[in-house]
Amino acid sequence: MTDPQMTDPQMTDPQMTDPQMTDPQMTDPQMTDPQMTDPQIAEAQSSKPRRSAPEITTVRSREVYRNRWLVLREDDIVRADGTPGTHAVIVKSDSAVVLPLHADGTLTLVEQYRYTVGMRRLEFPQGSWETRPDADGLTVAAGELAEETGLTASSLRLLGQLHHAYGYSGQLCHVVLATGLVAGAPRREQEEQGMTTRRVSRSELEALILDGSISDAATLAAYQLLLLREQSREL
Repeated sequence: MTDPQMTDPQMTDPQMTDPQMTDPQMTDPQMTDPQMTDPQIAEAQSSKPRRSAPEITTVRSREVYRNRWLVLREDDIVRADGTPGTHAVIVKSDSAVVLPLHADGTLTLVEQYRYTVGMRRLEFPQGSWETRPDADGLTVAAGELAEETGLTASSLRLLGQLHHAYGYSGQLCHVVLATGLVAGAPRREQEEQGMTTRRVSRSELEALILDGSISDAATLAAYQLLLLREQSREL
């Protein structure tokens, strides 16, 4: 996705004029949604890393490829020392990863085939809403949880945010703890066929991490964030 020499006929004219794609400092709507009133989200919003003064200047930005889930753009840049360069950027709607914590201390994982690595992988429920990019993190988390596992939660708590791929994407991932869980029927999308759920204890989860059965970056970071919140007695 980062090769600037892509020649797929679906690619658009490099002299793109889409104003949303020409500003490297663009902010996704859900990151500044004025309708977000939950105090936990407000606190998280205020603690987000602030953009610093730019050290790289964007000379030109053009769209290379677009589909339902993402946009790939290529930026011509000038670094702080004056040398030119090129930076490929993937633009995606913000996502949420959910830690479904049951009353007995177990957690629910999903397992699905991941095409890019050619394997079935275990991870926490997660996803983004490309059709509703302005949806806040808790709303996305609740939707993804119900869709993938059938679980609904009486309580959703925002633990924090993470950038899991900012070498090539500014996509933000909301880390959400779900408790007060009630079982139901999942409503999986076509792309999620073959998905299954697995309920594990913390010791089982950690063993799966250590033996490499879980390698998803968002899952690993989300679990560590949960542990840190617990250690600091915030939960």
